[in-house]
Amino acid sequence: MGAACSIRCELNQFWPETSYLDGDGRWTRAKILGNLERKIEQASRIASTLTDQTTIERLRGWVEQLRQGLRQRSATHRTHEEIKARARELWEQNGCPASRHLEFWLQAESEIKARERQA
Repeated sequence: MGAACSIRCELNQFWPETSYLDGDGRWTRAKILGNLERKIEQASRIASTLTDQTTIERLRGWVEQLRQGLRQRSATHRTHEEIKARARELWEQNGCPASRHLEFWLQAESEIKARERQA
């Protein structure tokens, strides 16, 4: 195994592409977010064809919950990716030392969270 592969394997252990498992196999965040977007569109189409106000209101409430979940997941994903990029930057700036990934991750996380609180 070459040095580049070794480094990639080491990084992936600490900063993996987050995936979700489903009965059909691996689902990435992009697939989950796409699925949420399709559910929102479908519920909106169904709501436009209904006449019962109670059902319409319930469906609209569900659509809003889906939209909030989508916004929250998207924000979480962006934050995770920012932390991941900053941790890698710190790791590289420090000469790519072995066994200090957690230190750089926690430092990056602290920096990103502090910046978010100030905004």
